[in-house]
Amino acid sequence: MSAFDTLLAAGVLREQADRSDLVGTCPVCKGAILAPIIGDGNPPRVLCANGCAEDAMLAAASSTGDAAWLTEKLDLATDPIIRAERWGRHLTAPIDLVCASGRHIRFDEQRDLARPQVLASTVRSYTDGTCCPALCSGADAQEVLAVVLRLCAALEIDESIAEASSWMAQFLSRHQVISGTLATPEGYWRAIGELRSANYDPTVMIGGGMSEPPVLADTETGLRYVRCADVGLFVRRRLGVSVSPQRLRAEMKRAGYEFRELQKWQPGTERHGSAVKLHTYVVPSDEAESPAIAVPPNPCVPPSTHTRAPAHTRREGGTQGYRGTETADEVAA
Repeated sequence: MSAFDTLLAAGVLREQADRSDLVGTCPVCKGAILAPIIGDGNPPRVLCANGCAEDAMLAAASSTGDAAWLTEKLDLATDPIIRAERWGRHLTAPIDLVCASGRHIRFDEQRDLARPQVLASTVRSYTDGTCCPALCSGADAQEVLAVVLRLCAALEIDESIAEASSWMAQFLSRHQVISGTLATPEGYWRAIGELRSANYDPTVMIGGGMSEPPVLADTETGLRYVRCADVGLFVRRRLGVSVSPQRLRAEMKRAGYEFRELQKWQPGTERHGSAVKLHTYVVPSDEAESPAIAVPPNPCVPPSTHTRAPAHTRREGGTQGYRGTETADEVAA
């Protein structure tokens, strides 16, 4: 199908009163476009007054059609979808549907779009019940996911990304460095063991200062690894922000911090023993070494008497500090 036929089918072009040429509005620059009828039997060329290429106009017209389809499918006529944003290509990558008003309909994981009940309830929740999409079938939900993935565009910095970046910057303002390498089995085992055994509790005073979170510095790649559980403890207890582990992980991914699971068996055991497993965020070295910034001087949220220590800590018979991969609420999630 030619560019002319595609734009005509998308409703971008329309006939003039005298039926001589077709005109319309460029979906890229919103300027005037013209498709003159030459009469030689070939499809007319589509010309933009501002010089936009046909390929760019086709891509923009396709996105406009996808957004219109989603708007109708999700009953969002009062606040139509204009674009979608995705952080990563894995099934757990977070996705935002951005509406004309600036509202973001957030899905913590892209696979939630393929779940009819989650899809419908999420749209209702973010629109305060004003938009009530019909509960679709599994096949329809898969089609919604496919259209959203086509619509996903370049990322833009928004308030949630800036907030998550601020959380990480404050978390890293003071930290203890564990140097090691993940390039060799022995080095991997030693480094992950040291990171796992490091104590951290943002509500504990040590030597007149606050407890410092451990950061694993890979001497081979320059990457820095911080435990997800430590970031969650800091955000909830030190900054006083109420956020679920799933939401925190999604916001960190949006802010560019890759989630990575570190797992290793002791060399020589051939996977017969117990493995050490850590859930971490990857932090660029320049961020880990940035100057310290202001952090609230005292814990905002003291630990509750109902707070449970990690399972492996309870098995070892101790409750001092948080040495594991996840807190109890993260394990439950």
